[in-house]
Amino acid sequence: MERKIEEGIILEEYSHEIDRTIVASVRERAAERDANMWFFICAVLVVILATKMYVVSYKEKEREVVAVSERFVPAERIVPKKRNREAQAIADYLERWLPTAQSEAKKYSLPVSILLAQGILESNSGQSRLVQKHNNHFGVTNSKGEYAHYGTAWESWRHHSEILNNAPYKSLRGMAYDDYAAGLERLGYAEDDAYAEKLIAIIKYWELEGYD
Repeated sequence: MERKIEEGIILEEYSHEIDRTIVASVRERAAERDANMWFFICAVLVVILATKMYVVSYKEKEREVVAVSERFVPAERIVPKKRNREAQAIADYLERWLPTAQSEAKKYSLPVSILLAQGILESNSGQSRLVQKHNNHFGVTNSKGEYAHYGTAWESWRHHSEILNNAPYKSLRGMAYDDYAAGLERLGYAEDDAYAEKLIAIIKYWELEGYD
């Protein structure tokens, strides 16, 4: 009888031990599950935060680009984005006069990009009435204030180079194209207050700085 009671006590204690083990195991798994859940939540929050930071950074960069571009004349007012008739005229002008611009630039130490941009802007890519009637590609005037007349377009290019090679424009020699454009405006080459911006916009759009 005593033996049975003793065995019962042992079984009961064993049963309690098993219960404690099960409870501990369940609690351990629950804690592990909670830890995994928190890790997952933290990971999701990090991803969301990183995405938001990227979006904010991208928008900030976009605003910066817009702010910079607004300092220049809108490209569509000078050189259109699409390959329309005006853009084709500019491309043809560049192909036709690039060798001349390079030759003049070498002879007089001038930026090729400036010569080409001025030619495009002043002559409307060779289509202006001034070009058709007087072979004047750069809007040059004579001592009487009248537009100069040239026997050939090449004479217009050479006279323009000589003008830039003399005072006051000679002081711009050696400058980068953007500083050179600003200098032309400052020294009164043209009456247009946005002259430098227009030259720079043309040079940037058509990547003319690569010829300097």
